[in-house]
Amino acid sequence: MAKNNLLNTLQEKFPRLILEKNDNLDNIADIEEFDAKKLLHPLYKPEGFDESLLNEIIDLIPKEEISEDILKMYIFLKNNI
Repeated sequence: MAKNNLLNTLQEKFPRLILEKNDNLDNIADIEEFDAKKLLHPLYKPEGFDESLLNEIIDLIPKEEISEDILKMYIFLKNNI
């Protein structure tokens, strides 16, 4: 999100939100109800789904934050969708 200058957009939407590195924001109920599609879709599907753009986003996720379960789910989805 920082790479695409979207942190300010989140900060404007949630002014009480304190964005800290490595915070998954699970403790903020407003985030659960936030429809992030308008914010995130342009990152990987500006004119329809673009797998290369999605892979660029995924490559930005630090490896230590990706659990084996998430990796298995990603491989399953990629192979079956």
